[in-house]
Amino acid sequence: MQGLSVDEKAELASLLEEKRRREQFNVLKRFEPYGYQKDFINASGEHTTRFLMAGNRVGKSEGAAYEIAIHALGEYPDWWKGRRFEEPVRVLCAGVSNTSVRDIMQAKLIGEPTERSAWGSGMIPQERLGSTARKAGIPDALSSVLVKHKSGGMSKISFLSYESGKEAFMGTSMHFVNLDEEPPEDILSQAVRAITDTGGIIAITATPEKGITSVVHQFMNDIRKGQYLQRVTWDDCPHLTKEVQETMLAQLPAYQHEMRSKGIPVFGSGLVYPVAEKDITCEPFVIPDHFLRIAGIDFGYEHPAAWVAAAWDREEDVIYITDCLKMEKATPDQQVFEIEKAGGKFIPCAWPADGMTAEKGTGISLKQQYEGLYMLPEPFTNPADPVSGKSNRSVEAGLMDILDRMKSGRFKIFQHLEPLLEELRVYHRKDGKIFKFNDDAVDAMRYCVMSKMHGETARHSFKAYIPDSFQDNLVAY
Repeated sequence: MQGLSVDEKAELASLLEEKRRREQFNVLKRFEPYGYQKDFINASGEHTTRFLMAGNRVGKSEGAAYEIAIHALGEYPDWWKGRRFEEPVRVLCAGVSNTSVRDIMQAKLIGEPTERSAWGSGMIPQERLGSTARKAGIPDALSSVLVKHKSGGMSKISFLSYESGKEAFMGTSMHFVNLDEEPPEDILSQAVRAITDTGGIIAITATPEKGITSVVHQFMNDIRKGQYLQRVTWDDCPHLTKEVQETMLAQLPAYQHEMRSKGIPVFGSGLVYPVAEKDITCEPFVIPDHFLRIAGIDFGYEHPAAWVAAAWDREEDVIYITDCLKMEKATPDQQVFEIEKAGGKFIPCAWPADGMTAEKGTGISLKQQYEGLYMLPEPFTNPADPVSGKSNRSVEAGLMDILDRMKSGRFKIFQHLEPLLEELRVYHRKDGKIFKFNDDAVDAMRYCVMSKMHGETARHSFKAYIPDSFQDNLVAY
């Protein structure tokens, strides 16, 4: 500022202060949502109740505050494909406790609660803030705030907590309900009732710290019409670099790593495969010709059919899961087509005993409907007992064999096989028994792994599907 007159210095200082003030009090203008935040918002165009199940520090609350602000102001960006409201809205923000609601959502929307002069430094621009109402007995907490809508009317944002009980939610009528962290089932029921008259929407933004609760279980295993589940991990957030992730994980107990970084509920002793995902995944690679190839299929139509392929390195005794397909409401012909596209036509395929079931009228078995695949001649069984020579179909025997491989480093899954990994993350026992839901790929994987002795190299599995009259004409490779 050398060479400037006193007046010029004063004017420059004033301009800089105005720039700082505008930046402080118009956060919304500078905020650019991540891709996953846009996806979650846009899902509201087709879904009434959305659940963002995510790791810590991914921007759950920031994304929710942004969505609330847009609805309250009525000013939608060009990319917005989610629900729109043309008139002023009533919004309810709720969380675990009054203090957590104040320190998280109120702060994200309005600004630092303890500094009245900072109000307007949240997602709601200062010039659009209207009157506020204090919450009795909670210092610096608001029960509601009015926001100037573009139509000229006033939107209202109210703040409640789960600790107030379901009674506090009764009688409310809202266009948008944000539940910051997982709500109790009765609170969620009241939220659903609150949007019934308005045709509104609900957004749950949470890290599943309580494990498999009734709400988490329902969204993960029994998703219903109008509901939407989106999973978000640290890898979805540019601000969480690998270095930052490693630093954060180093400060957490190992059993919390998956939950904190990927939003995967902690199952504790109920998890069938209690191993870290990073220890059983690897980058894909070209399978050497001498590895044995084997696949497994779990038949399905109403529930997804699943096909899993593996390669067995016999020298090191390591099994690599290399491919996975899940196909819902697909006929056997459609499934065969997808498996052939994935390169599975010539890989020996293990199949469960229900493949012997024949259609009434035609007498054609389910297994026969998969003509075109290299199906093993007999239904799946575990390897024969070395002493008795007898085989069986024990599920536990297969689970323990795979778990032993996982723990000893002899089992790897190509890291891009998300459908299989998604199932493994929640594959658990309830009351000591395997919980049979969303386990199609996991079952196919077990058939595959336990049938490894039936695997063939690339050349052999290729020859298996060449008619005998042509076998002599094959060129060695």
